[in-house]
Amino acid sequence: MSAAARYRLLMADDEPWVLESLRGLVDWDSLAIDLLPPAFDGEEALARLASDRPDILITDINMPFVDGNALIRAAKGRFPELQIVVLSGYSDFGFVRDALLDGAVDYLLKPIARSSLVEVLDKAVRLLGSGKAREREEAELRERLHAASSILRDAEMSDAIFEESNGASRATLDLDLEFASFTLVLAKLAAGRGGYSALSGRKREEIKSVLAGAARGARQVAFHNLYARSEFVLVSDLDSIALARALEELPDRIARRIGLRAGVAASGCYYSFDRLRAAYQEARAALMGRPLGSSRPGGLAAAGSPEVRRRVTPELENRLAFALESRNRPMALEVIFREIGLRGCEDAGWLIIEAKQTAEYVAGMIYHRADPGPSAAPRSMLAMDNLTDHLAMALEEEDMAEASSALEQLLDEAFGESAPPGAGDSMTGVARRAREYVSEHYFEDISLTSVAAFFRVDRSYLCRAFKQVTGCNIMLAIAKMRIEKAKEYMRQRDLNLTDVADLVGYPEYAYFNRVFRKIAGMSPSEYKLSIGSRAP
Repeated sequence: MSAAARYRLLMADDEPWVLESLRGLVDWDSLAIDLLPPAFDGEEALARLASDRPDILITDINMPFVDGNALIRAAKGRFPELQIVVLSGYSDFGFVRDALLDGAVDYLLKPIARSSLVEVLDKAVRLLGSGKAREREEAELRERLHAASSILRDAEMSDAIFEESNGASRATLDLDLEFASFTLVLAKLAAGRGGYSALSGRKREEIKSVLAGAARGARQVAFHNLYARSEFVLVSDLDSIALARALEELPDRIARRIGLRAGVAASGCYYSFDRLRAAYQEARAALMGRPLGSSRPGGLAAAGSPEVRRRVTPELENRLAFALESRNRPMALEVIFREIGLRGCEDAGWLIIEAKQTAEYVAGMIYHRADPGPSAAPRSMLAMDNLTDHLAMALEEEDMAEASSALEQLLDEAFGESAPPGAGDSMTGVARRAREYVSEHYFEDISLTSVAAFFRVDRSYLCRAFKQVTGCNIMLAIAKMRIEKAKEYMRQRDLNLTDVADLVGYPEYAYFNRVFRKIAGMSPSEYKLSIGSRAP
C-alpha cells in the first residue's frame, strides 16, 4: 500500500467482540489506515458514512435496524467510491452473493484470518488509488504491446468489469451505441496446476476466437480478463435460444481447440454497459454454483440460485476444534478429509462454492485454534500466510488435491511440527536433494505435491523432513527463492513487472504482488523505485 496516502476505515457490527478482534488483528498504522470509532448497527453506520466519509467500510451481514445488504445498497447509491467488505458467517452465502452483486468488493468469512484481512484491504486500497495506478499500468502495457490492439481491448474491458464505474468509459460508450441489450458469458478454465503456465498469447487469442465464434452473426466482444488469468468473457446480443446453444457447446469447443477444461455461465439480459460489472458478478456467481469438475453450463438467470449445503456441521466443527486445541493431528486429518469430506469432494459432487467456503473455513479454524504448545517449534506466521495464499490459488484453480496439500501443511505449521522421530540419513538426503531441485526448478509450476511425486516419497513426510533440514516450509522456500530472483531481475534488467512475475513462476501478477509484499515488506513497484533511487 502506498505510503503517500492514508485511508479512513469504518467497521460496523453489533457484536463488540468481533470489532475488538478486528482492531487487534493487524497493525493498521503500518497499512496507512486510520480506524474510525465503530458503528454498532446498520442505521448508525449509514449516518456515520455521511458524517465521517470513510474510504472503506467493513460491515457484518446481520445487524439490527438496517441489515448489511440494505446498508450496502444505500451506501453504494450515495457514495459510489466507497469500498465495502462484508463479514459473514459460514451459512450466509446467499446474503454474501447479494452483497457482491450490490457492489461489495469482497467478503471475509468468520473466523477471520489475518492474511485474508490484509488481502481484501490491499484490494480495496488498490481500487481507491486505481486512477494513477491504472495510468501507469496502461502506459507499461502500451509500451510493451503497442501493436496488439486486442490486448488493449482486454485491458479496457477488464477495467470495466473489475472496478466501480466512475462514469462511462470510452469503451463502454462505444458499446452502448452498438448494443440495444447484452448478455455476458463467462468461461473459466479449470486446468489444475500447470495449465495456465502454458497459456501463451497465441492460445489466449484462440480462446477469444472460440468465444467470438459462438456468437457468429450477432454483435459481440470477446476478451481476456486480465485480472483473473483463467477467465474469458463474451459480451453479445444473442437471443435466448442461441445463447443456450452457445453455453452447451462452448466447453467442448474450448477443450478441442485448447486442450483445457472450462466451465461456462451466463448473466441475465442488461440494457446499459454501466451494468457490465453487475453482469460479470452474476455470471461468476452462477459459475460458483457448478459442481466441481463439471463442464455443464452455469445457471442462466432463470435457473435460480443453487442450494448450497453446509458441509461443516456443528458436530464436525466441535470435533475439529477439539482436535486442533488438543494438537491431535491424526484426528484433525480424519475430520477434515474423511468426515467433512474435503478429500474426494469432487467425486461426491460438491459445488465449487461449497468446496471453496469449506476449505477457507477449515483454514480459518486451523489459523485461530491450533496451538503449537510449549515444547513445539514456534509457528511461522509468514509460512502460514504463504500457505493461506497458496490455498486460495489452488481453490481458484479448482485443484482440490493441491488445496488438500496446502491444508495439511498449514496444520503442520500451526502445530509447529518438525520432522517425525526417526528421520534418518536417507530422508535427510532426500530433503537436501529436494532443496537442490527447488533451486533449479523454482520458475516452474512446482509444489510440495509435485516435488514429492518426483522423488517418490510421501508428501507429508517430505514436508517435515525438508523443514528439519532447511528450517523452512517447502512452499515458503519456493516463494523466497522466487522473490530473491525477482529482485535480481529488477536490479539487472529493464523488464516490466508482469514479465518479472512470469519469469519467476507467477503467471498471475496479483498473486506475485501479494507474495512479494509479504516477503520483501514492500510491493514490487515500490522495490523497483527504491533500487532506481540508489542507482548512480
